[in-house]
Amino acid sequence: MSSVGFSDLLVNSLSAVFRPFMSQPSVTPAKQTRNPERTRRLILQAATRLFSRRGYDGVPVDDIVAAAKVNKRMVYHYFGSKEGLYSEVLQKVFQRLSDFELQAFDAAETPEQMIANVLRSYFRFLGENPEFVALLSWENLHHGRFVNKHPGLLSKTPILRRLDEAVSAGITTGVFHPGIDSKHLLISLISLCFVYHANRFTLSISVDLDLQSGDVLEEGLSHAVDLVLNGLRSRKAVDGRARREIRALREQSLLRIESIDEIQAAIDEGRV
Repeated sequence: MSSVGFSDLLVNSLSAVFRPFMSQPSVTPAKQTRNPERTRRLILQAATRLFSRRGYDGVPVDDIVAAAKVNKRMVYHYFGSKEGLYSEVLQKVFQRLSDFELQAFDAAETPEQMIANVLRSYFRFLGENPEFVALLSWENLHHGRFVNKHPGLLSKTPILRRLDEAVSAGITTGVFHPGIDSKHLLISLISLCFVYHANRFTLSISVDLDLQSGDVLEEGLSHAVDLVLNGLRSRKAVDGRARREIRALREQSLLRIESIDEIQAAIDEGRV
């Protein structure tokens, strides 16, 4: 074997042995793709959770970025300031409520159904969005200082407009009595629902009623609907309803009243 052939063979053999241990070309890691929407969402979710638990003053920006696992400068990049972030948290939560309110009207055919649907929507929304209850409670504790700076955040103009239409339709058709103030009605609707969720712990103790029970909340909702609708109905509508109920009872042989005069007398005397 020639010396050249032997040398080539030796080099090839050694290369095969040591090739696994030879350094490989460095691979540049893929650059991480930025996702602005995801970052904003993470910040908003963390901020909503923390603000609802501790209020605006009790949450440093450092806690928000730690919970969201994002860079601190992203808060200022997307929201400008802590107050800007808080305002957007309020806006997002309040917008969800507004969407619920308007859907209640779209799903109803009569004024009574509209009012009942609004109550059901409030009950459902408050049960599914405890952070809204907490944030609104914090805002009232601070005299609405952020809502005052941004009055459009909690505007009830859209729902009041639809409520006015429902009330007017109810009065025109003789279902509701005249003189109903839509603003006071809206406050009543909100209050009847809000107290079941905002005061559920204290009321559960003070009235010995488990307001965390689904069955109890359903009873409360049914009570609120009956209370509001009976308060809105005109005397004519109430009398007509009572007459229908009396006739149904009479047909079942549960009540012996024969004439319309007897029915009216029973209504006037409070026997039905």
